[in-house]
Formats: sequence, structure tokens, C-alpha cells
Amino acid sequence: MKDENKIMNENKAAPEAKKTHTPKKPKNNADAGKRYGRRAKLIAVFVLVAVILANLGTYFLTESFGLEFDMTRNSKYTLSSTGKETAAALTKDVVIYSMYGEESKETYTYLYKLVENFAAASDRITTQFIDPVKNPTFANQFLTNGTTSIPTGSIIVSTADHTKFRVLTSYDFYNYTYDESYNVSITGYKAESSIANALLYLNSDSSPMVYFLSGHGEISTSVFGTVIGVLEQLNYTCVELDGSQLNTLVQGDTLVVNGPTRDLTSEEVADLSAFMDNGGRMIYLAEIGYELPNFEEVLSKYGIGINNDIVYETDSTKYYYNQTYVVPDEFGVHAITDQLAGQNLTALITESRSLYNTDVTTPNLTVTSLMDSSKGSFGKVDLESIATTQADGDNIGPLSLAMAAEQLHYTSGADQDPATKLVVFGSCSFISSFYSYGANGDLFIYAVNWLQDAQADTVSIVSKSLRGDSLGFTSYAQIWTVGAIVVIVIPFIVILAGVVVWLRRRHL
Repeated sequence: MKDENKIMNENKAAPEAKKTHTPKKPKNNADAGKRYGRRAKLIAVFVLVAVILANLGTYFLTESFGLEFDMTRNSKYTLSSTGKETAAALTKDVVIYSMYGEESKETYTYLYKLVENFAAASDRITTQFIDPVKNPTFANQFLTNGTTSIPTGSIIVSTADHTKFRVLTSYDFYNYTYDESYNVSITGYKAESSIANALLYLNSDSSPMVYFLSGHGEISTSVFGTVIGVLEQLNYTCVELDGSQLNTLVQGDTLVVNGPTRDLTSEEVADLSAFMDNGGRMIYLAEIGYELPNFEEVLSKYGIGINNDIVYETDSTKYYYNQTYVVPDEFGVHAITDQLAGQNLTALITESRSLYNTDVTTPNLTVTSLMDSSKGSFGKVDLESIATTQADGDNIGPLSLAMAAEQLHYTSGADQDPATKLVVFGSCSFISSFYSYGANGDLFIYAVNWLQDAQADTVSIVSKSLRGDSLGFTSYAQIWTVGAIVVIVIPFIVILAGVVVWLRRRHL
């Protein structure tokens, strides 16, 4: 009986055991792939919608609230603290005219953003677009110093009544450099400094005076337009002065005599001497072939004489184009030229007469040669000769191409009156015709700054470089190592990651 019951129990349990070990239905890989594909599509759509919404939100914030972020490496579109302070300190209403149509603002993005930032920094500043094509006569009221037009893309910074203004062109917006062949390239932005100084000029009630002498066959100030523009950008006031007005010069003024071909009258000599004796400041640029004893009398009193010659250079590495376009071999130790040496700059002194120290015994007088030609140079005294080799009687190098003199004046006791200062260049064409070559322009501006004891009311804002950062290698091993990482290691890692992802997705 027990056996029968046992058999019956086993028969009942058997179906249960068989049911328990029934194998599961295998997965359908096609269905899994479809689910993965749908999930990937949803993620892609979500990311795309998020990007679109982010762009729309950014556009809304920018257009509605002017919310922008300057992501450039050197904050190209952001005002410096100095620029903001200059704008905020304005006590007069100022208008900044952008000389291009509003539809062209994307073409001048850098200038447009900069002007808008200045306007945002001060309630005194308003901006306006002027399309020179649609309004061709508007700029006429701002023409000065013989200029006949204002280029498109320029900026005019003016008081509201147009009584004071500054015209800023591309020269004021960018830093330029020159290679050994004197090819020009742009290296940075300086427009912020130019606009800030223009605002400072408009806000001031006075500025140092620089007079350009006329009436003696001097080079016209219209040819000197670029120089005058730079001086005005530095907040100097530049005015033409006739010889009959020399008696109006006062202490602190600077007189520029640029390439005279006719001499001073006796009355003018007296007036010029009185000005210089009273702490006057003067730059004299000599013209080839003109001996002017009255001018030279005034110069010689301060230890500087001018030879009636033309400097030739025989060292091919010391001249450019022809032998009378001289690259100075050596700069003197002086406040004017020290700045050139510090920036590793040089000048091109064209068609120059040589200078010499007259060795006068004037008290408290210091005379310095600013730059000399090489030992192989010479000063040809026969100006009619076409020979380019040295002849008997020629002045032997090295020869001075520019000199500076300073005489200190003392009253009773320890007080010192303003010094008399004089700078003489043997060339006038190096500025009038070759201003943009090398450091010619810088040299002249540094000379004016030294004469004026840098009294001009200006601000200094560091230019924003166009040049990117570069890696500095000290050995070939470093070069090969970095090259191997970039060319071999990184691509291998990317390929390996791709293969791994591909293999894993095959089995999904």
C-alpha cells in the first residue's frame, strides 16, 4: 500500500517538476535595437531643441537687455577700467560720429562695440551713424590742416556744439609694425586709448601748444598732416605760426621749423632768441642745400651746428634703397632715443645733413648726439656731384644725424626755471615723406614729448594684441615629443575608443 501511494505521489510531482524547468523564451535582438534607436533619436531631438532654445534665449537677452559676454582671449570688446573712468569723468556732452552707415556696423564690429561701450559708460556720450555716401558734406565741418576728406570707417569725437573735436582714422585704431623690407602689418588694437584721449582732450580747458613756423619756404603743414594728427591725438594743439608772430610765443610753447629754404629776418632772430632764452622749446629739421646763417646762429648758441653736405652710407646693411637713406648705426643715451632702444626699434633717416657740436661755453648746457651713421659713412660736400664714393674734403663718418641740447636756468637760490630745449634733425624728408617707415614717427613724437616734459594730458591704455600665444621649445626632443603626442598618440586613442564603442554596439 505504501508503494502504491509513493508511486501516485511521484506521478503528481512529475508535472510540477517538468513545469518548473521549462526554458525561457529567448530575447528578440531586433526589438532591443529598435528600443535603443528610439532612445537615441529622442536624445538627439532633445539636444537639438535645447540648443535652439539656448540660442533664442541668448538672442533675446542680447537684444532686450544688451547682455553680452566678451569671450575673446584679450577682452577685445571690453573697456578697461581706465577707459570707463575717463568716460565717467566727462563734464561736457560729447557726440561720437561713426563715419559709416548703420547697415555696415557688422563690417566695423570692433569699432562699433567699442563706441557703444563708451556710450554705456557715460550719460554724457551719445552716438550717431553718418553714411558718407548719403550725407557727403557732413564731414566738411571737421576738416583741418589741409585735409580734404575723412575716410569711411573713421570716428569723429566732438563736443555737442562742434567747437572741439578729434578725427580718428585707421592709424589711430591699430598698431603697425614693419619688417626688414619695410612691409607693414597690423599687430594690435589701440582704438580704446585713442578714443579715451580724445574724450580727455574735449573735457579739458587747455592743452600744450605746438606751433609750425611758416613764411620761410617750410614744408606745408598739409604734408605734415599725419604728424599733426598724432600730436592732436596726444592732446597737443597744433597751429601754424607766421614769422611775424614769433614774439607771441610764451614759455612752455614748442616751435617746429620744418625744412626752411629762406632765412630769418633780423627782427625774427631777435624774437626767436628771446623765446629760446626764456625757456623756449624748438625742433629744427634741416633742408639739403640751403645755408641759412640767421637760423644757424640761433642753433649754434645751443651747441649745434649743421654741415652743408649730404650723408652717404657705404655699408649695405646700413642703408635702404639708396646710400642716402641711412639706417642709424648707433643711438645716443637720451630720453628720446632710449624708448626706441627699449622697443628694439630703428629709424630711416633720408637725405640728411650731418651735425656737429660747436663746443660753445654756454653755462649749464648739455649737447647729445641722438643717432650716428656708421664709420664707413661720409658727408659729401659737393652737392652737384653724382658720385657715390668719398672724395677729398668730404666729412668722415661716423656722423651725427640728430642732436639734442638742454640748457638749465637758475634764479637766485635753488629754484630752477624751465629749461631751454632744442632738437635738430639733419633731415626733414624723414618725417614729411617717410613718416611711416620704421620708427620715424615715434622718433619725432618722442622728441616733442621730451621738449614738453610730457605735459600733455593723456591716458595710457595697453593695446590689445592680435598675436596669439605660442609655445616655446628649448630642444628638439620637446618638439618631437609634442609632435608624437599630437600626430600619433591622440589619434590612436580616438580610434581605439571608436572601435570599443562599435564592438559594444554590435551585441546590443
